[in-house]
Formats: sequence, C-alpha cells, structure tokens
Amino acid sequence: GVSDQPKSASESLRGAINRAKNVMALFPECDYGVGLEGGIECIQMDNNNEHMSDANLYLQSGWIAVVNQNNEIGIGTSARAQLSDKLVNIIETEKKELGSVIDDLMGEKDLKKKSGYFGLITNGTLPRSDAYHHGVLFAFSKFVSPPQFWS
Repeated sequence: GVSDQPKSASESLRGAINRAKNVMALFPECDYGVGLEGGIECIQMDNNNEHMSDANLYLQSGWIAVVNQNNEIGIGTSARAQLSDKLVNIIETEKKELGSVIDDLMGEKDLKKKSGYFGLITNGTLPRSDAYHHGVLFAFSKFVSPPQFWS
C-alpha cells in the first residue's frame, strides 16, 4: 500500500497501480481496471535557476494507471499545481493529507471529492475531475495508440 498522503511521484504511481489492479481483482470480467492516486512531490531546486529560489518546490498531481486483462499497465498524470509553503508545512508537521488540510482551511468537508485542490486554486475554472481527465486519456494511450510506439 501507500500512505494516506503520498509524498513522491513513485509512491503516487504505486498507489494508482494498486488501485487499478484491485479493480481487476474485484471485477475480473472487465477489460480494464483504472486507478487514480493523488499525491505531492518535491522538486529540489538549486541556485542555478535565476528565476526560483533554492528552496524545494512542491507540486500536487494525480497519477492514473490502467491495467488490462494481460496485466499490461498504461500510465498517465493529471496537470500539476504548486503547493504553498503554508500547505506543505501543515501536511508535514500535522501529518495530514492535502484533502483534510483544504477542508480545514475552507471550513467544508470532502472538497477533494468535489472541486478538489485544483478547483480551489483556479477559482472553480479547473475542477479536479477536469484536471484528471487528460491523465486518464494518457493512461489509456498505451492501448489505443499505434502499436509501433510500444513494440
């Protein structure tokens, strides 16, 4: 499994693959199982970038895995969005997941199942479902694109 708040691309990807495989186990007659896992990742900045400080850059994104009957796996990601230092500090010090943090800050419940972080930071312009949509399409691309790309 993965933690409640995955903190790397590899952990988020592992969670998405686990979810997709679990779908196939529950519904073995399905052609595909799809798994989504949101997570944060850290990009370590260095002082060679004149436009950014040397502090770490934290991004939130969703990883998507699609598994077929042959156990082949397609991978995609959502858009990525920067997390503020304030949010990262709360996640780290209070050991909370992003969804709980935004619920607390906004005084609402289950925002991650509604507009999500993406929807909140874009003032509703790009809700979570829309941000993940392209990732799902990219995860399926392995199964619908020309076979020359994969063999």
